[in-house]
Amino acid sequence: MGIPALATQFPATAQADPRDELEYIISADGLLEADEEIADYELVPLAESVALGVEIMEGGGRDHALLPETELDDGTVLRANTAVLFWLTIADADRLVSIFYGSSGATVPVEVTIVTTSVPARTRQRTVLLKVVQQ
Repeated sequence: MGIPALATQFPATAQADPRDELEYIISADGLLEADEEIADYELVPLAESVALGVEIMEGGGRDHALLPETELDDGTVLRANTAVLFWLTIADADRLVSIFYGSSGATVPVEVTIVTTSVPARTRQRTVLLKVVQQ
């Protein structure tokens, strides 16, 4: 499966090393109406990501979750239940795969599907991309 042309790229400053275990926030604010929130969501690494050992972490304080009202480092305030926090890692056995070496590294896609609190509920799906480069 190819990476969707309109997938959202995390900023370059969010590049990860294959050994990193980092949290990411996906805001659905631009997909929601003024009074809408996320009622449910699903995170799925696409086939390209699974082949490279991408795992969404759980346990040990790294469970994915809807965020309460949250102020980001840049001062942006996310309304409660409009963003998902998740942790991503590369499986130990895949951390030294050659594709992660060099300046380009690999782009790993994760599909995010949300169901909203509207009545009737709306479902929205987007793909987000993260660059993984040996650093």
